[in-house]
Amino acid sequence: MDHLFITALWFFIIYAILGWCIEVTFQTVTKGKFINRGFLNGPVCPIYGFGMIILLYFLSPFTDNLILLFIGSVVLTSVLEFITGFVLEKVFHDKWWDYSDC
Repeated sequence: MDHLFITALWFFIIYAILGWCIEVTFQTVTKGKFINRGFLNGPVCPIYGFGMIILLYFLSPFTDNLILLFIGSVVLTSVLEFITGFVLEKVFHDKWWDYSDC
């Protein structure tokens, strides 16, 4: 297999698991009980894995410019979350997350 694909797959797996761990830890601390933030059976949130792959692919040319790297990260992850939320709402007819109470 292609080395780039294997590397991307590992980044996806690692960041999908790390994202799940951070979300579960945050919810456990703020709510006082364990809440599984993933929708899959297992410790994984794929949106974090996809987010990291997108950031690595699109922002690798900007590693020397921290301002562009920051702005690009904010924009790309926001677009990913918006598109993912929109598609999930259309497919499943339910909101999977809601920031109206923030």
